[in-house]
Amino acid sequence: MYLIDVKVRKLSPRECARLQRFSKEFIINPSQTQAYKLFGNTISINVLKEISKEIIKDKLILIF
Repeated sequence: MYLIDVKVRKLSPRECARLQRFSKEFIINPSQTQAYKLFGNTISINVLKEISKEIIKDKLILIF
């Protein structure tokens, strides 16, 4: 949910998919509940990549 002109609006399943970098052609489950579950449980590869880099960097610092 986010605020636009003092109104709160929930992201649509398509907007959630695009934030997770799913393609425009990705077919979304017709059930909004299932679609929100899918996108809510998805791990963004770019975020995971950056977290992994930080973990590796921290471990390398501890080693040396």
